Amino acid sequence: MSDDRGATEKPAPGFWRKLMLAFEGMDESCVADLESRIRMLEVEVARLGDIERRRGSASPHDVT
Repeated sequence: MSDDRGATEKPAPGFWRKLMLAFEGMDESCVADLESRIRMLEVEVARLGDIERRRGSASPHDVT
């Protein structure tokens, strides 16, 4: 699975396959809840990455 969100670490080998196998035995509402939580985490990671990039590009004189 391609990751274009700028992640620096890749998932462990077989991660997505194991995740899909785990989802197969779960109730649909539980899977939907997990998918929603994963999306929220992706948004949070992107937000934190943006903050980190801005902090990295700020000069020491810009920090208050």
